[in-house]
Amino acid sequence: LFGLLDDTFKVSYGREKIVGKNSTREFGVPMISFCDLRLSELKNHMNNYGKYGIGLNKKWANDKGLNPVWYVNNNCDFADNFNDALNGIYRYMNTVSDGDNFEMLSNDYMKIVDTYRYIKNYQGNLTRDGKTTHDFRFADEREWRYVPPLKTPDILPFIPITRIKTKKQKEEHNQQVSHLRLHFQPEDIKYLIVD
Repeated sequence: LFGLLDDTFKVSYGREKIVGKNSTREFGVPMISFCDLRLSELKNHMNNYGKYGIGLNKKWANDKGLNPVWYVNNNCDFADNFNDALNGIYRYMNTVSDGDNFEMLSNDYMKIVDTYRYIKNYQGNLTRDGKTTHDFRFADEREWRYVPPLKTPDILPFIPITRIKTKKQKEEHNQQVSHLRLHFQPEDIKYLIVD
């Protein structure tokens, strides 16, 4: 809590795993995650995430460009169709020889891929510190995210999961984005939550 009050919020790479009926896509996203919870809902959340927090007003979240996560059901065709479409566009880009068309397709592809930075499974397995909780309902978090704009200099908008598999790898990538912050002022704070 004191660290957040001193340094504000830092961007770091979060590991994401989107599971569909027939496909899985794992990657790292530079982000800062927040939850849109009522005070009455904090008890369960604190059991999973810690006993301290900062409640900021919704105006601050909107002004900073946070967006709610789009939860998808892994038993629906959506995740597989989205994966297939992205793979198809990528394959098509590799057949285009005209530089202007390739750049336009590449820009459009990245905008579509940007959607992935806001997608999470509605429910799935949650592994933390070597412990797995089965059928964890991620949607109960009502997550909102800040992700840096696509064209933020020297920042990869997403990275393959193989680059952040180990704690050391993740720390190295987080160091590259640690200068990206979301600042807040005392008047933006609605609550300070303590144990």
